[in-house]
Amino acid sequence: MHRSEGQERPTAFISYAQSSKPWQREVLRFTTALRTLGGVDAELDLFHSADHQQWMTFGSRLIADSEFTLVAVDTAFRRRWLGEEETGVGAGAAWEAAAVKALFEKDQKEFVRKVKVVVLPSAGVGDIPDELRGFCERFEITSLDEQGLEPLLRSLWGKPAYPKPPLGEIPTLPPRAIEGLENEGSLELQREQVEESLARDDEPRGRGDLKRKLAAIEMSLDALSETHKQPRRNDASEPVIPDHLRPLVDALEDPDAMVRFNAMAALGDRLGPDLLPVVEPLLKDGDSYIRQMAVEYYAALAGS
Repeated sequence: MHRSEGQERPTAFISYAQSSKPWQREVLRFTTALRTLGGVDAELDLFHSADHQQWMTFGSRLIADSEFTLVAVDTAFRRRWLGEEETGVGAGAAWEAAAVKALFEKDQKEFVRKVKVVVLPSAGVGDIPDELRGFCERFEITSLDEQGLEPLLRSLWGKPAYPKPPLGEIPTLPPRAIEGLENEGSLELQREQVEESLARDDEPRGRGDLKRKLAAIEMSLDALSETHKQPRRNDASEPVIPDHLRPLVDALEDPDAMVRFNAMAALGDRLGPDLLPVVEPLLKDGDSYIRQMAVEYYAALAGS
């Protein structure tokens, strides 16, 4: 598992119930694998059997001090979590369960980040208490090797399998040409027809579509009105392209379709009658998106 050089190692406390010797050995192998294969500073009570610890507070103290708490569930842990164990049995696990519950009551966001449920090979998802099942990340460990531990290790190290890629540039998404957009007169006629339909149609079911169509027509009329404000040519000579637009016009002849597309998009806010001869050849461009834009521009300019 790749780890960044100098990155601080995550600390994790393994909370479990000492239900049987085989189960203790499995938890020990799991914790050892976290340390040796995953580089995680994992703590377990079995590592401190000769330290003269105060066992009633050992687990709750490490739950508070560790970055993560990994709850290795089995049927005994579930009983102790639910308070269904026999009197005097499993007091340590019960104390740890109480500490985990207290963390939830204190800070739910921190609880979700810190507490993770681990289902080892000899346990099952049915051993997970309902309160933990609904809130915590769950890791079903099928093998105590790097492959089996990988999802958990990624979570502990903060190394997702699929990092979110950076955002790209905002795409140029020109409006599509409105079907039937020929000239201002035809649009005025369409607007009158839609307004008449709205005036005589009291049925609300179809009024929404009519209103949307009317709004689209009015937007097109506004665009044509702006085009009309551009100075008209009085002769049939070659169009006079302003110097600041010349690089964009030249780019329309670039063999790269993406370059032509971007140039067309940039010209969209600068349409004027002088550009009509420039746009007309692009009605037959090999790129369908450029042809669509050319149709829209030509329809607007032809009516000016």
